[in-house]
Amino acid sequence: MDPYDRFTRRSLRDVLVADGVLTNEQADDLVESAYETSEPFGYVVVESGHLTPWELMKRIAASYQMPVVPLEGYRLPADLIETVPATLLYQHQVLPLGSFGQSWTWACATPPTKDLIDSLREHCGPSHFFFVGDMTVIQRMLQDNVRVLDVTADDAWTGVFDAGEEAVREEVGDEAS
Repeated sequence: MDPYDRFTRRSLRDVLVADGVLTNEQADDLVESAYETSEPFGYVVVESGHLTPWELMKRIAASYQMPVVPLEGYRLPADLIETVPATLLYQHQVLPLGSFGQSWTWACATPPTKDLIDSLREHCGPSHFFFVGDMTVIQRMLQDNVRVLDVTADDAWTGVFDAGEEAVREEVGDEAS
């Protein structure tokens, strides 16, 4: 049995409906909203006001048997942050807390998905241990510690191609003369 099955056996949506936090209709609307905004479902639940970040964290800890990690004042290891693609960290809202041999520890605000686990295995190896953390702190720590290059806003690289194209034109022009 895969040790990560407990995270994927029941969706967070189903847990919150079973606990009476959401009705099926509310849950379906929030799932659709999460899909449209590309945000984790738990974030949409909190943004909608159904739970506070603390309440969500407690429910995840109890339902998925995940220990809680207090992140206030925690210093993220820079070498680990640089090892994992920033887009993966932001997409799944996870933080690397440490690595011990081939085992990694992570803070996440929602239960790890199969996609996250597969991506982490690809980038960091097979062994991962997850803690649940406060989503607002995770978001702030990502913003403070993980730089994402916005290629649509950064057009400096186009200058390299323009300069190369100009050099080729000059060389071809000189040869034609």
